[in-house]
Amino acid sequence: MPKRKRGITGDAASRREAIRERERRVVETEEERSRRLSTMAQRGQERRAEETEEQRNRGLAKKRNYRGVASRREEIRKHERRVVETEEERSRRLSTMAQRGQDSRAEETEEQRNSRLSDMAQRGQERRAEETEEQRKENTFWGEQYAEADTFFCFTNLMSEIRDFFIKTLDHSASGIGAMMKRLMDMVEEHDFNIWQRLQMQDIKPQYFCFRWITLLLSQEFPLPDLIRVWDSLFADKNRFQFLLCVCCAMIIWLRDKIMHNDFPSNMKLLQNFPNVDIHCLLEKAVELQR
Repeated sequence: MPKRKRGITGDAASRREAIRERERRVVETEEERSRRLSTMAQRGQERRAEETEEQRNRGLAKKRNYRGVASRREEIRKHERRVVETEEERSRRLSTMAQRGQDSRAEETEEQRNSRLSDMAQRGQERRAEETEEQRKENTFWGEQYAEADTFFCFTNLMSEIRDFFIKTLDHSASGIGAMMKRLMDMVEEHDFNIWQRLQMQDIKPQYFCFRWITLLLSQEFPLPDLIRVWDSLFADKNRFQFLLCVCCAMIIWLRDKIMHNDFPSNMKLLQNFPNVDIHCLLEKAVELQR
């Protein structure tokens, strides 16, 4: 009679043992399962208690290293997403952010704005009253030292509001330069139709003169003292760009008599080289148009 191979017999025995073990687990009661899990937990606690300080520190270092690697990977992914962002998507995202900022400022009532500015001025006066002569000198020193940084900060805040004027893809959007010039000419048509008609007849397009007025906030049209007075009114107005259009409209209406009698070259030269005027009267006219 041929002998059985031991390997096959051993495999069959281990399978039978595994089947019995599974059957024992199936018939295991809830109490036995709880006891077994409790024993496993107790053994884990004992192992952790026996772990040396060095081993524990090594384990914590591994965890921190893993977290650091994960954080760096996430930063790399964010950087890659920013890199693949197209110029149009970036412009759209920045435009949305600027629009939200304008909406939040527009929702603030005049009374809330005045109250906020009054509180800021009051706190500034209290701080100045409490500071000593030595502190005042030190603050003056630091103010002069960081004047350039403060100026740049103010400049970037201003440019964040008018940046849409310089993005070609947004020229014809609601906040683009094309739409701003159209709103200006609509305002001129509304308040003085004859001037608007004269400019149309001579084919004097707004791009020839008011493009510079709007994008540079009139910085090349007036002497510096007058410009500072204009900017003082402009930046104090919560709807500053609407007021800017009112100032530009007032400038055109101010030249009404000359525009109505001049030919094309003379009117172009007049609008591109705005003459000296009484800036206070011009601003009063702009406020009148704003109403």
